[in-house]
Amino acid sequence: MQTGAESERVCREMLEGLLERGLRVEPGFLCVIDGSKGIRKAIYGVFENRAFIQRCQWQKRENMVGYLPKGIQASMRRKLQEAYQEPTYEMAKEKLLKILKELQLINQSAVGGLDEGLDEPLTLHRLGLFRELGNSFKTTNCIESLMAHVGQRTDKVD
Repeated sequence: MQTGAESERVCREMLEGLLERGLRVEPGFLCVIDGSKGIRKAIYGVFENRAFIQRCQWQKRENMVGYLPKGIQASMRRKLQEAYQEPTYEMAKEKLLKILKELQLINQSAVGGLDEGLDEPLTLHRLGLFRELGNSFKTTNCIESLMAHVGQRTDKVD
């Protein structure tokens, strides 16, 4: 789905429109999103407990790393990537918690950036689907790439 804004109201209206047009949400479904609070709030408001949110690991990682001094960004980026690549939820979460402890000594904004919604990038892990679906659905990059290609064609139409 694509809208011109990411506010809760706009997203809620769009999601409700999808339901009115027959979108099936039983028994549940996966929503891959960036970090937008408006989108998340709209998803939970419209779909309640039927939605499983997989937050984009790439955007989560880059947002958190952006708080760090340049000299340690590459190292921390690798550590986060290693944690996200763990095959099980328990192993990935354990590594992320270790990274949080390490960040406590470095930068509190980075701690907050990683701790906020810590489990959302691990939804595929938690559902036991990371091995099967991780390559395609751990980030929004494939969706954004597709939308960019569509935009190249449709943006030329008046």
